[in-house]
Amino acid sequence: MKKNYIIIVILFFIGVQTIKAQRNDALYFATNTPQSSFYNPAKQSDLNMYISLPIISNFGVDFHTSGFCWKDIVNKNPQYPDSLRLDIDGFSKKLNDNNYFDVSFNTDILGFGFRFKEKNYLSFSIMMNVDARLNFSKGLFDLMVYGTDYPQHSIQVFDGKLMDATGYIAPTIAYSRVIDSNLTVGARLKFYNGIYNVHTNNSDVTMHFNDDNITATSDIDIRTSNAFMETKINSVTDEDSITTSDDMSNMVSNMLKNKGLGIDVGATYKIRPDMEISASIVDLGFIKWKSHAQNIKSKHPGREVNFSGVNTNYDSISNDVDDYLDDMTDSIKHSFDLESKDMNSYTTLMPTKIYLGYSWNFSGVNYLQALYKGRFIGGTYENSLMVAYACKLKYFYASIGNTIASKFFNPNFMVSFSGFGINLYLGATINSSLNVASMNGFSMYGGFNIALGNRDNNKKDTERQIINIETNIEQ
Repeated sequence: MKKNYIIIVILFFIGVQTIKAQRNDALYFATNTPQSSFYNPAKQSDLNMYISLPIISNFGVDFHTSGFCWKDIVNKNPQYPDSLRLDIDGFSKKLNDNNYFDVSFNTDILGFGFRFKEKNYLSFSIMMNVDARLNFSKGLFDLMVYGTDYPQHSIQVFDGKLMDATGYIAPTIAYSRVIDSNLTVGARLKFYNGIYNVHTNNSDVTMHFNDDNITATSDIDIRTSNAFMETKINSVTDEDSITTSDDMSNMVSNMLKNKGLGIDVGATYKIRPDMEISASIVDLGFIKWKSHAQNIKSKHPGREVNFSGVNTNYDSISNDVDDYLDDMTDSIKHSFDLESKDMNSYTTLMPTKIYLGYSWNFSGVNYLQALYKGRFIGGTYENSLMVAYACKLKYFYASIGNTIASKFFNPNFMVSFSGFGINLYLGATINSSLNVASMNGFSMYGGFNIALGNRDNNKKDTERQIINIETNIEQ
């Protein structure tokens, strides 16, 4: 039993080194729900056959920030406790040098899978996934609020990454096989068709304050592609030089131009009948973007230009918020002019994810689970660690746990029912607080599948333990 706790402790210390990811992946262990194989293709569903229907069979939404929350900017007025205030100064102090919003949505358009010859499982699906991350610096927020009346000699308006976003539809085919009583392996091929992409190669913008002289340098390099609209930018200072043309009628054919290929691989291994470890790599692949591919760049990268700015600050503008923001926007546009150029194509890598799982059936239907997740996104590597308790019956599965993230407290839960020809599941994670105003994010997922033939893994595990005991006695 001591070895069990050692594995949990090792996973914990691996996870807490640079943990930032906020998402809950409790579905990874719920094998009575077929979507668990999306996290590890080696995990065979307990269902002998299933059918997934559009939208209702699988949906997942996720939103989180780099750590800030609603309460940081809107909170109680210290002079009038019964009223709220807009705490601009307090929010600025709580921002990191680099901050972000992260949002994603995924669903199944169609899917089905089945077991054959006992040891094999084959599944097909058409999935849709959208991800977006918007980065902003503390310097940009302070510039918008305080204008150029700024105490420091320089600020980073943008620092490296401005935005990364990807949307795609992907037909997939997955196969897993039980090699022996301990080892199962699996793989999934994904054929990506890109809907849209924004990829930031560079977005460095710095402002310098020297007495009354304000200068700025910029180097912006962003690549975009989409299947539904063409955009041309000759200059951001003149609205007539920014043109768009609708191409919705050719959306499907444009998506087929944005082709990509990916693979998921995974394995599960039983250390002993009551203990399993697993590992997988998901979304190891790329998309080559051709449809309306554009390169948006600074007209004069690295050149030092004068910045007129706005010499007032947010507190002194009273009700003239619109005029203030218009002045600020005009000044930024003239200082950091952009243009776009057509591209034949460009290639982006998928946000590859790594999973390491551990499950211990410590008593009857009770399980202790741990899942480490690493994710490459926007040029950075994030990781998280989930620890959970689960109860698994023939028709019912439930888990409750905590995901260690930028803050320690991120509770999660999941419930799933499989029986009478249906599979229903629902799960969620609340990031950092049970108080809505103090949350820095949340995730929710669920769905409904048609399910046929529910295999009782607890019974099979018990039979496997008896066989192993009998074998040891004979030896």
